[in-house]
Amino acid sequence: MALNSPFPPLRIPDQDVWDFLFDRPDAHNSEKVLFTSEDLSQRYTASAVRETALRFGDALQRHFSWRKGHVLAVVSANSVHLPPVIWGTLYIGGIVSPASHTYGSRELEHQLRDSGASAIVTQQPFLPAVLKAASAIGIPHGHIVLLPDARTCTSPFAPTGDNLEFSELVQSGRRGPVPRARLDPRTDIAFLVYSSGTTGLPKGVELTHRNIVSNVLMFDATSSINQAGHSEDVVLAFLPFYHIYGLTILMHHPFHKRARVVVMPRFELSLFCKAIESHRVSVAYIVPPVAAQLAQSSLPAQHDLSSIKYMTSGAAPLSDQLCKALFARWGLKLVQGYGLSETSPAVFMMCLDDFPTAMDTVGRLLPNQQIKLLDIDDSTIQVTVADHPGEICVRGPNVFRGYHNNDSATRAAFTPDGFFRTGDVGVIDAFGYMRITDRIKELIKYKGFQVAPAELEGLLLGHDAVAD
Repeated sequence: MALNSPFPPLRIPDQDVWDFLFDRPDAHNSEKVLFTSEDLSQRYTASAVRETALRFGDALQRHFSWRKGHVLAVVSANSVHLPPVIWGTLYIGGIVSPASHTYGSRELEHQLRDSGASAIVTQQPFLPAVLKAASAIGIPHGHIVLLPDARTCTSPFAPTGDNLEFSELVQSGRRGPVPRARLDPRTDIAFLVYSSGTTGLPKGVELTHRNIVSNVLMFDATSSINQAGHSEDVVLAFLPFYHIYGLTILMHHPFHKRARVVVMPRFELSLFCKAIESHRVSVAYIVPPVAAQLAQSSLPAQHDLSSIKYMTSGAAPLSDQLCKALFARWGLKLVQGYGLSETSPAVFMMCLDDFPTAMDTVGRLLPNQQIKLLDIDDSTIQVTVADHPGEICVRGPNVFRGYHNNDSATRAAFTPDGFFRTGDVGVIDAFGYMRITDRIKELIKYKGFQVAPAELEGLLLGHDAVAD
């Protein structure tokens, strides 16, 4: 028997991402700045996001003969320009496939080829790898769009001359009504994010419009309890937008709430603390390595961090000792969450009321989701006893549609009754709090990101000096 969320069920609107974010009274004329760079050199109001997105979408249709289902790859550091790029693509029925800007040409080539990308948005520092990968699979250099570089990015590499500048492309788009494709939120894909498995290369995770909309609302249920997620909040975003954590929680959720997002292209502790002080940041989303730096460094003492209501950590387990150390030293409350690319991502979240008694947990199941734990040795047996470990399996409107071009992996990922098998082992107590204890999947976690051993083995085996 499945376990249901302890939170009241939510009404999930039958809307695609664009209508969910923009089909509202304050979507057209708001002059509140919602995305800003930490140095204030670049910014977007709500109305500017909408207009730029529409013009970008129109330009895609005009320049690239864009059709519903075409895929735009995004290879960029965090930038205030990414929201209009992404939402403009979704508006015209496109699919966005974000990729890490740290990828080399080999990894990019795999994602571009597997996703079927027909155009790429990137920044100048990442052009060498992008051009090499694009050439390998036949994407014309004229289908590569250059965003303004992040302040901290430098590169001696020059554009080829065929590449389009983002500002020029946007200027070529129409100001008037832009035609769009009809979308089915339940079946049409919004994002193709790539997640490593235990074997083979990263797999494309097909996330529908409904997956994203539902998870934004699920996450909002706990952030509202935490007295956050309001339009007055200021969110600090250094976690990468190409990761599902950043994509949903740092881009879509704040914009839905019309909260301001301070965008950082990369993490540096001094810049992080300075941004909190200068922008009066109220909510910060971090990963365990950042929590460790905060707990150990003397830098926070040089800045006023009193505006922070709390911080949320995800992407890897966090010890309660670290949470206690952070609170004891700086008075910062840190709550945990749990999720995966395949769940859009949030599944479990702590509330501030859970602090500090449940610091060793990832909180309770979010609304509209169900879970069950399967016996580790025999997956046909369901764990029904509290505090007994089992593989976490999830079902809900936030669970992905399937793996792109990989039916066998999709079949293997689901139980016969439609629960997604996460590969993570957890223990749930009598009050519904989950602790993540182990992984069935043999993944290497590096700074919160997944690295598949098989991918490393394949790279090593490609060297002449390695026989086996």
